[in-house]
Amino acid sequence: MGYVENLNDFQVMVEEEIQRVQNTSGLFTREFPQNIIHFSAIPWINFTGLTHSRSLSFPDSCPKISFGKLMTIGTQKTMAMTLAAHHGLVDGYHMGLFVEELQKLLDE
Repeated sequence: MGYVENLNDFQVMVEEEIQRVQNTSGLFTREFPQNIIHFSAIPWINFTGLTHSRSLSFPDSCPKISFGKLMTIGTQKTMAMTLAAHHGLVDGYHMGLFVEELQKLLDE
């Protein structure tokens, strides 16, 4: 599904997607592309660490990024983030570049 600018069109698309998912059995409701990143958010809590449960028998090397609660400390805003990736796909250097770019975008 792509971006839908019109709110009414978006609502129709969401309702159709809810129906599709509710009428689909199993955990996976569609075929996923090979190049995917799992994003999640837990905006209710501030955390210092987070791990993702997974089955080691399932071939999964998708990077996983999770965000926590947005906190205000003095004049600064902070938000916990975890970034997990298979070392065979990405080095710490590249993770650092991602975090630097994300910080630049958040500072704008």
